[in-house]
Amino acid sequence: MQILVDADACPVKHIIVRLAKQHKISVTMLIDTSHVLDDGYSTVITVDKEADSVDFALMGLLSCEDNVNEFEIYEKPVLLSFVQAFRVFFEFLRNKIV
Repeated sequence: MQILVDADACPVKHIIVRLAKQHKISVTMLIDTSHVLDDGYSTVITVDKEADSVDFALMGLLSCEDNVNEFEIYEKPVLLSFVQAFRVFFEFLRNKIV
């Protein structure tokens, strides 16, 4: 199991990494060439800066058995919903692993 993240504008990368470490789940962060990322834990894949390059690269890493959760954060009220959804997701992972 692994977590794939479109990390270009993801405001919660540090939360993803912290929770993934706790659950010993690998993380792959995808960014374009206009970003730099080194969190010391994630595998980082850098793609070109063309429109939607990260999205297409991420889709290329998926298989038909994968579960996909996509969160687009546009304003602060949605952030709370994202954090709540993230907690539910990790609770699901914890129950699935244990």
